[in-house]
Amino acid sequence: MHPIRANWLDQFVRECFGELHNYWMKGSMYVGPKFVDESTSAPWLYHINGNSIFHVADWEWRSFLGEVKRVMGVGNPYDVSIYEYRRNRFKRNQQIIHKFIYTPFILNYGVSGKNCSIPFFFLSNCFSFANRIFFE
Repeated sequence: MHPIRANWLDQFVRECFGELHNYWMKGSMYVGPKFVDESTSAPWLYHINGNSIFHVADWEWRSFLGEVKRVMGVGNPYDVSIYEYRRNRFKRNQQIIHKFIYTPFILNYGVSGKNCSIPFFFLSNCFSFANRIFFE
């Protein structure tokens, strides 16, 4: 993750503690051009990337992560597991969907290799330490 704009820390504080502060996970789906066109049907493209802002102090969030791990195991990346868990459990997702916010503050260009100017952060092939925090 690389900050690319001035005053990024002030914006980060606003993202964390602003009016939409009642979230669990706030980040970006894949926004790069590689592997994607109108015929792409890979559901994983819609997940919020793990390089996100997490509300780690919320015990319900931590409990939810345990729920995901118990049901989904550790075969997929944790961010995809969170998305797939929600996608396959409509009633549960109805209860918590408002806790997941897509934002342009951190954009996921992932495997695209795209090097461009985006709002505040550029992510490309980054290893997320959150995988260790949440799922080990």
